[in-house]
Amino acid sequence: MFSFLLAAALIIGIILVVLAVHILVLPVKISGRLRSNRSDLFLTWIRWGFLRVSVKVSASGIATFYLFSFRLKEFSMGKEGTSPEETEKDKQPFDPGKIKPLLDEAAVILREISFDYLRVNARVGLGDPAGTGMLFGLVSALKGVLSCSDRFKLNVLPVFETEALECDIEAGFRIGRFYRIIAPAIRIFRISGEKKERNKVDIAGGVPAA
Repeated sequence: MFSFLLAAALIIGIILVVLAVHILVLPVKISGRLRSNRSDLFLTWIRWGFLRVSVKVSASGIATFYLFSFRLKEFSMGKEGTSPEETEKDKQPFDPGKIKPLLDEAAVILREISFDYLRVNARVGLGDPAGTGMLFGLVSALKGVLSCSDRFKLNVLPVFETEALECDIEAGFRIGRFYRIIAPAIRIFRISGEKKERNKVDIAGGVPAA
């Protein structure tokens, strides 16, 4: 019995240490990739220590959620049929008094997010050789300015014969101190949820929402 309790306490201690290291030390890395010429139109993934989470969105509007390489859930990005109660809730006006609190909390979160990298590969044609040439000249000048930093990689190929737009854009961001965004994130959900809870009560009681 004693050995079992000791093993359980050891396991719980290890879990707590891992959680503390993740929250207090390890950064959260967030990346997103947009590919116009692929069936998987958009991909975003989050890396936090050993944790790997990703969401893949197809061109048909189907989003798939992955934990590591395991597919957990698939859902449509389009609107499903809604009930009369949900439609009535959607018609409720947004409280302007919540805008400032939401912006204040969002500002706290944004201060903790830093830019990591940007990679752009594209083929662009405007259908007009002169216009395409001017655009390519501007892009080349911008590429020269950004070449001093390894955070930016810009590769754009001109297409003079016809109109074309193919892009592969990937960007990354970091949250260095994750523990600092926990409280404001909770407050944002709380502020956003106040209206929903009020609407539920009003609909259940048959009283129109103010």
